[in-house]
Amino acid sequence: MRFLTHDDPAQTARAITVMKHRNVRIAKTVALELAWVLRSAYDFPPAAIIEAIERLGGMHNVSFEDPRAIVLAVALMKTGVEIEDALHLAACAEAEGEFVTFDAKLAKRGTQSGMKITLA
Repeated sequence: MRFLTHDDPAQTARAITVMKHRNVRIAKTVALELAWVLRSAYDFPPAAIIEAIERLGGMHNVSFEDPRAIVLAVALMKTGVEIEDALHLAACAEAEGEFVTFDAKLAKRGTQSGMKITLA
C-alpha cells in the first residue's frame, strides 16, 4: 500500500526498500484488499487501481498467487467489472464453471467479455 500511495514518508521508504530488494508474493486476497483500500480510503478511480495492479505485476520480483486469474480479473475490470466480481468470475473461469448471479449488470458485462454467466 505505502509503495503505491506514498502517504507516510517513513513507511514509504521502507516499502520501497522491500519492493526493490526482495521477492514479493501477493495473494489474491491481498490484491482484493489493496483495490478496496485504494478505492475506499484513497479515492483511486478504477483506472488507477488497474494501473497499480499492473504496475506491481510488471515488477520482476513480484508475483501474484494465481497470476492467470489476476490477469483475467484485470481484463474484466477494464470492462467495468469491480475487482470483487472480477476475481469471482476469474476463479469460476479457471474451474471451467458457470457463474450464476442476480446482478444483471454483471451478467451483461461478463457475458460481453466472453464469460459463461447465467442470470438467476
